[in-house]
Amino acid sequence: MENNLNINPKGQISKLKHRYKKPKSKKALIASIVFILIIIFLIVGFAIYYFLQTTSYMPCSSDKKGSIKESISKDFDINSQEKLKSLSQQIKKQNNYMKDANCLVVLSANEITNNNYDSANNYYEKLQKIKTNSYSLNQVFEQYGILKLSDLKNRIDFIKLQQENIKNNLRFF
Repeated sequence: MENNLNINPKGQISKLKHRYKKPKSKKALIASIVFILIIIFLIVGFAIYYFLQTTSYMPCSSDKKGSIKESISKDFDINSQEKLKSLSQQIKKQNNYMKDANCLVVLSANEITNNNYDSANNYYEKLQKIKTNSYSLNQVFEQYGILKLSDLKNRIDFIKLQQENIKNNLRFF
């Protein structure tokens, strides 16, 4: 029967035949640790960079490739249901559109043209929540009298007034 006991130089008995090999020098150990730390920092750095890129991209305000800001500037027409519907469909396919003020203005305008007070007001309320001083509305909205958020709210309130008048008039019949 084979004896699995090993006696190390200090006279201690060990049952292991193969022991962990220590690095040949302290420099090799330090280099290994530094290399592992660099890899960890790179992975964490890329994860943070990716997270920031995917969460900070604003599809209707950004000049980056893939942004629909140009489409909005070219096709926004508050009097055209077809154009607003097409823009709204494009916007809803984008990431983070609910965090972009310009996207929410277009979506709200689309609901205004469809006389849908509840949806238009819902988009406006979300717009109010993300409102910061750091964004500016697309200049194309100025052509349609939307210079600031209160102008959009006035249009939404007008829809509500129209819907209430229609309900009141239907009661008389």
